[in-house]
Amino acid sequence: MIREFFKQLPDTNWRAFLVGISCIVLLLSLQFVGRKWGKKYRALWYLSVARNAIVLVLFTAISWGVNKSRRSDPLFGISKAKSTGIIPPKQLDSVLLLKVAGRSVAVFLAAALEHLAIGKAFGRRHGYVIEQDQELSYIGLVNMFGSFFSSMPVTGGFQRTAVNSESGVKSPLSGLATTACVLVSIYKLTDAFYWIPSATLSAIIIVAVRQIILPFHVFWHYWKTSFADFIGSMVAFWVTLFVDVEIGIAVAVGYSLVYVLLRLAFSGVTMVTTDNFSKLYQSQSNSKVAAVPDDAMLFML
Repeated sequence: MIREFFKQLPDTNWRAFLVGISCIVLLLSLQFVGRKWGKKYRALWYLSVARNAIVLVLFTAISWGVNKSRRSDPLFGISKAKSTGIIPPKQLDSVLLLKVAGRSVAVFLAAALEHLAIGKAFGRRHGYVIEQDQELSYIGLVNMFGSFFSSMPVTGGFQRTAVNSESGVKSPLSGLATTACVLVSIYKLTDAFYWIPSATLSAIIIVAVRQIILPFHVFWHYWKTSFADFIGSMVAFWVTLFVDVEIGIAVAVGYSLVYVLLRLAFSGVTMVTTDNFSKLYQSQSNSKVAAVPDDAMLFML
């Protein structure tokens, strides 16, 4: 993606560029207003929370105004969203199921890891802890149900989660509002969504995801905490970035297995008797260690 970005710079559509930059500036401005004066003025807080919808509606209207007479050749990229409704449920294709069974393992691992990583990232940001078994149960149940409707694999997405977070969502009940909006969009608003500028959608995602990008000092903290874990995180990150998500996961898992095996193979075992143990901690008068029974024997790895 990075290579293609620089490769296609000479072919930049300046109108789409202006739309994207304008959306980013407006989104950041509304966000700044909400954070600075939102607590004092409730109207500004609501304006800030609804910034994604405001930008989407505003620039969709602009796009319709300038492109309505150029439907086949718009001045800048538009979504051209179309809908055929919801596909009715049907029985699973057993032949297709056998063909994709092997590859589905990698899809599951990628989906599960991404989902848990997103949950932990936003949990740290907002001060809560996720229940990982519940999250995995959710993924399994939703994907089993969705398979009867030819649904794409479902998992947590950084972009969608970031947009929800920046919009002030604090409850899973937001899914009901999202579902209602999707259903209304599928059946009633498809003609309007046809004119959404692609640059506007990109700007909303860029501004939302920007909030969860880790600063460099976090990686320095990884280095100080555990150099081995730092190397593992770097291997996973760079391989995923430049090769593929599945390959990145496989390489990271392989690195972890090799590291654990080597650590076990070359670890020394030292036996510490009660006398030596007591003398060791008696010499450290400032150490807060409970008294060791006379008949205790400690084996330390």
